[in-house]
Amino acid sequence: MVSFPKTVAALFALALVAGSAFAQTAGQVAESSSAGLPEASIATLVKPDVAVPATPRSGNEWQRQATALIQREKLKHAADLNAATTKPAADASDYDQLTSLAKDSADIISHPEKVVGSNWQADADGRQSAAEKENASTLATLTQRTPTAMQAELDKAAQTLGMDSPTGDALVSQMKAQAAAAHRPVHFRLFVSQSMGDDAVRMAMLLGKGHDDMQLVFRGMKPDQTISQLSRYLMSLHKAAPKHDERLPSIVIDPIYFSQENVAAVPVLEELDDQGKVVARVSGIADPNWIAAQVKDGRTGDLGTLGPVKVVAELDMMKVMQAKAKAFDVEGWKKHAVDSYWTKVPFTELPAVTEQKTYTIDPTVVVTHDITLPDGKVIAKKGDRFNPLKDIGFHQKLLIFDETDPAQVDYAVAFLKANPDITVMLITTKVDRKGSWQGYRDVENKMRHAIYMLNQSIVDTWKLEAVPSVVTANSSVFVINEVPVHQGGSNVADYASPR
Repeated sequence: MVSFPKTVAALFALALVAGSAFAQTAGQVAESSSAGLPEASIATLVKPDVAVPATPRSGNEWQRQATALIQREKLKHAADLNAATTKPAADASDYDQLTSLAKDSADIISHPEKVVGSNWQADADGRQSAAEKENASTLATLTQRTPTAMQAELDKAAQTLGMDSPTGDALVSQMKAQAAAAHRPVHFRLFVSQSMGDDAVRMAMLLGKGHDDMQLVFRGMKPDQTISQLSRYLMSLHKAAPKHDERLPSIVIDPIYFSQENVAAVPVLEELDDQGKVVARVSGIADPNWIAAQVKDGRTGDLGTLGPVKVVAELDMMKVMQAKAKAFDVEGWKKHAVDSYWTKVPFTELPAVTEQKTYTIDPTVVVTHDITLPDGKVIAKKGDRFNPLKDIGFHQKLLIFDETDPAQVDYAVAFLKANPDITVMLITTKVDRKGSWQGYRDVENKMRHAIYMLNQSIVDTWKLEAVPSVVTANSSVFVINEVPVHQGGSNVADYASPR
């Protein structure tokens, strides 16, 4: 048994639901829909024998045709409609069933209240289930058709409704055609330049729009012109904004073609074979139809200059880039990058301390939920407390200061001398931008110690507020001392050992 695609089966199921629901007399329809509906809206389905327009021009056109057809048949054929729905044809083909069901279900889907009343949403699922059971054999017959038979029936239904075939062949052909159009094989190459003048460039663009296999080639941009300016110039020649799906000429910037073909004046038109080799070439003419006629008559090769030409105004982009690469001073660029570093690097600045202050920070972490290993072993329970200072400790001191303040620099030098047996990390909030790297190295040489830059993460961790600040720790908390060096409180002995 060949399995039928679920999506198509679902469509048939929906159609069968609609067909089953519609198999009522005109009186029943009128009775079920009389509440709140005008009498003229009772029978609005199309007669089964009324032809559906084969090729609607668009979605709106189909709606207009369908609406007109439905309105014309309202109430007019109520009796015939009742007979057709209660007594289906004896030997109806799959195509006839599909077409009839599609027609019958269209209005019911749009206006379900005409059949099932105002509460149609509440019992729609139940009606669908009942219809599926009642029409199980018919549905099985349809879905068990061979792929070839089903494809034929679906193609017929699609043709009647003016739609593309859902079996894939038409869609694949359409996709192949779109891909081929997008590929645009080049059989004509027209070399152009802005030196030709706006009218001539506009004419070249019109010729390009009229030939899918024609390509317009520019050598580059004019001096002091950017690629964006060139693009805006070309679009301005189009006058109006391109319409949706409108084909624009194929335009490329490729100085290599100009160099390979020795093009110094334009226009130059070439016809190419399927392998991209030049069959014929002419200067002063831009019409691809003209050169195609010459090739057809057996004239190939260089056909000469048969019209006015202009010297190419655009620069050779390859030569421009090569010249710039040759003139590029790598060492100078490196030096500039190094020298300009301090003019751009952001600083995390803090104000100077005005009075001595000491505060502590408890780094204890509280476990919020049990932490287990993959094997189920619990390594930490909810509520456990962990203090890294107790288990790991803090074996250094931090001095955060302003390297541009001489008083703070002197304090840093004294602090280093007072702490010879412990690691001290010097962190500055900023440096002298004008002094650049030389000034930065001079301070390091004076201290004979590495200096690091302060960042926001350090500020947040120790809640730093002013400089200089000394960060030490005991067995349970971090201790931060703010040192008022400008107010005489700079005795390094106060902070020479861990607290």
